[in-house]
Amino acid sequence: MKKCSFVKFIRKYENNEFLYEVVKNQKPHDSFTELMNSLTEFTKIEVVDFEYLGTDTSLIVSFDVVDITSLFKEQLHNFLKTIEFKKVFFDFSTYDNQEISETDFDEIEKLTDKECFFISKNLITNRDNHLYFEVLFYHHIREDREIPRNILAYKRIKESQRFFWPKYKSFYFPGHIRFHKVKFLEFLHQNKFLDEIIWSCTGIDFDKPIFRDFVSIEQNDEFFSFDVLKLLPKRIDFDLFSKDVYNSRGGQINLVTYLDTTFEIVPETRFYDTDGKYGSKITHSSWNNISEKTIKPTMLSHPFILIAKPNTISLLEKWGLTYRFDFWNFEYDSIIDHNQRMDAIQSFTKKVMNMSIKELKEFHNDYYQFTQPNYNIMLNDMYIKSVKNINDKL
Repeated sequence: MKKCSFVKFIRKYENNEFLYEVVKNQKPHDSFTELMNSLTEFTKIEVVDFEYLGTDTSLIVSFDVVDITSLFKEQLHNFLKTIEFKKVFFDFSTYDNQEISETDFDEIEKLTDKECFFISKNLITNRDNHLYFEVLFYHHIREDREIPRNILAYKRIKESQRFFWPKYKSFYFPGHIRFHKVKFLEFLHQNKFLDEIIWSCTGIDFDKPIFRDFVSIEQNDEFFSFDVLKLLPKRIDFDLFSKDVYNSRGGQINLVTYLDTTFEIVPETRFYDTDGKYGSKITHSSWNNISEKTIKPTMLSHPFILIAKPNTISLLEKWGLTYRFDFWNFEYDSIIDHNQRMDAIQSFTKKVMNMSIKELKEFHNDYYQFTQPNYNIMLNDMYIKSVKNINDKL
């Protein structure tokens, strides 16, 4: 049985300065334990207390912040050089704020002379020692989660209602006011599509300290010209316990929302190329990951329009998932230029929004049947297989 020990490398801010703390002996269901819990469930490992770490045990280090400063490198290096271990796995799959550059990985790799691996949610493989793991699979696919727990009932309802037309054509939950999400909401508003869509979005006062993460200064003028801002906030998806609203937040899902629409508009976190100036977060062409926004319609075989970085669908198809069916062919997925990609997504959206609910429902019935294998592929080939791939390297 393979041995491994789990620690967290946590950044803190105390007395007006940063410092790093090593939290040893992670326990099941602590924060940052999605990988440990998944390995325990789907493979055979022995979790070793840090005090018994040795050359027969792999060390797995998870991070809450990716900030490759001199202080970070110094303190991580000092920690690693004082202990004995077999291999080290740097687990960045729990970090969700920004993309990680390959040069950052290069800098970390220099901090140890032991064999090391990088675990991340990046669908693009740029190095031999990169391993894929998406923590959201743990939160959405394991047996006690909402979709697996209710999937059979959902399928039975889908079958029984296939001849009935839903109330709405689509739903769109941008959530917070990230620029590309509101830009698309403005497009829907200007084309008078919102009355046929279940939608929700926060307003400009939501989480003001990180407003510039959502809207950079260079996007400021265009953002504040959007007429749809007058309709915000519209936060129907934030009342999780009301029986009278549709809701769908990161850790929640309202299956009625899917039953009452024919397709979804999915806005992933990243869309534009940004260089970090004027408050924007840096994006990298060598990085592409999905979130629960794409996971949910994939598992429920629900057609969706994807507002995301280029080639996201192509990367998912390499895992065996099927998305392209009839005219729903994601042609815009391969467009690199983000302005051209946005134009193409809007053009396709106009096409489907101008179809009748009857036409969309009939297409949805066929798409639903065609993409049924995606549930098991995402469960077995993406989630469980990625866990086993990590276990193979331990």
